[in-house]
This record gives sequence, structure tokens and C-alpha cells, in this order.
Amino acid sequence: MNFGYGFLNLGSLLLGLVALTAPAAAIFRDRGYASGSSVSFAACSLSLLFQLLYGAHLVKISDYSAIDDTWVFVGTMAVILFVCVLAVNAVAWTTYSLRRRKNGE
Repeated sequence: MNFGYGFLNLGSLLLGLVALTAPAAAIFRDRGYASGSSVSFAACSLSLLFQLLYGAHLVKISDYSAIDDTWVFVGTMAVILFVCVLAVNAVAWTTYSLRRRKNGE
């Protein structure tokens, strides 16, 4: 079964969503901060890796017009994803810390 390289983009999008929602889900389910942040940073890393692999594929097949058309947008979205993941994890860490202080742990 050949899925093709287009699924790297879909996988990158889904992993980006996981990276943004994992810390909040871990905090709301009282599973602690570490589990959510670990999943979040791993998903963010894999999402960015998928974009790099897709870019390498475009270079391999010499589709330079696709690279020229999309690479600025892909780079911008990668930076936005990274900054948002850091921000969401900072909020989750702050929430977790305040909850622990409130409970006297």
C-alpha cells in the first residue's frame, strides 16, 4: 500500500494539533504536567520532522516551483507552531504549579 508523501502533510497537521492540545488535556484530567508536556514536545518535533521530510522529497523530485510557492508559508507555520507549543506548555505548567500550591503539595 503506497500512501505517498502527501500524507506527511496530513500527519504534520494532526501532530501539530496533538502538540497544542496535549498539555491542556493532561491538566484537565489531573494527570500532571509531565505527561502532557512530553507528548506535546514529541508531537511538535515529529510534526516539524514531517515537514522537513516532505521538503526533502520535493527536492528529490526536483519540484522547485512547489518549494518556491510553499516554503515561506511552511517556515512561518513551523515557527508559529513552536511558539504556540511553548506558550501552551508555559500556561499548563503555571496552572499545574498553582494547583499544587493550592492543594499544599
